[in-house]
Amino acid sequence: MSSNAQPPLDYLSNRMKRLLSTGEDADVQFLVGKDDNKELLSAHKPILKMASKVLAEMFRCDATEDTNAAWEVINSSNPIVVTDVEVVPFKIMLSYIYTDQSHGMNGDNAISVLHAAKKYRINGLISHCTNFPVSQLSDVFFALTQAKLLGEEQFATRCLEYIDHNAHVLFEQSDQFLKIDQKLLCEIFGRDQLKIIGEMDIWKIALRWADDKCRKNGIDCSGDNRRAVLGPALFQIRFPLIPKGDFSEQIVSSGVLTNDEMFAVLLYHSSREIATDCQAPSDLKFATTQRNYICKQTLLAKIKQFSAVADSTQSLSFQPIDGAVVDIKGIRWHLVYSLYQSQEKKKSGFITLSLKCNIRERSN
Repeated sequence: MSSNAQPPLDYLSNRMKRLLSTGEDADVQFLVGKDDNKELLSAHKPILKMASKVLAEMFRCDATEDTNAAWEVINSSNPIVVTDVEVVPFKIMLSYIYTDQSHGMNGDNAISVLHAAKKYRINGLISHCTNFPVSQLSDVFFALTQAKLLGEEQFATRCLEYIDHNAHVLFEQSDQFLKIDQKLLCEIFGRDQLKIIGEMDIWKIALRWADDKCRKNGIDCSGDNRRAVLGPALFQIRFPLIPKGDFSEQIVSSGVLTNDEMFAVLLYHSSREIATDCQAPSDLKFATTQRNYICKQTLLAKIKQFSAVADSTQSLSFQPIDGAVVDIKGIRWHLVYSLYQSQEKKKSGFITLSLKCNIRERSN
């Protein structure tokens, strides 16, 4: 090695990390965890006191006098017992206190670390947790619930927005969705921002959740039981936006809605067939406004080898066909066409028929 070679830089964060890992000159110990998942962790009071006013106060006072404290100190030679924080989140918290880095935090433990950071009022670590990428959380529904419980409204909003943008995958494929309570289900179903193509999908998702609750409660998945477990969430489903055919075939036969509720929806459908700007019946209990998500898709079907049906040499741009409007999953689609024909072989060509969504401004 050259005599001019410089030794590797030894940053303060590295020295603090070594101090934490070796426990050299530690003057306090924590027995963290419950049952068989306990671990004795060593630390240094001066460092902890600088990071957390809660810890500083704990070291100043006799914690045994505080009946609400989650720790207990038997005497000065015994460790502080912490039962409401698991070992890994507590280690991550210590790592942050010593190095300003949340080493080891991931989608499985970020919410547990947030609990620890809130308990000991470590603001920097709270910020790390609430800015953790929502897409990497193992259970965004649990994270949403805990964010609300802990008063982290901005974090809760980020979770809700992620649910909005990934609704289909989360609702149809995630087992975590089935664990949410009725109150959260009601809040989610009431959101205008949900990226769901149509209310029929919301209905199917509601049945998935309700049937799971019925099975767990040991009751039949009957119409009455489904209605009971859904509770107020049922009235966040916008049944009037479900096409009349689907409503008659699938909703009516389910037995979830009352006769009066079904009649009010069918009356609304009939009124819409006469005038699209009709007022909703006064006894209609369900919203009639479209959600904010606008589906932009084109469905194509090609008919080749046409003859007199399309006797033209010109290619027409997409033209709406008067009166050709259909409802698919509560969205209005317009039938349009383009016509193509070979200049050399005037007896061959094809016509393209498309269903286009939102080619005109949709009224609220």
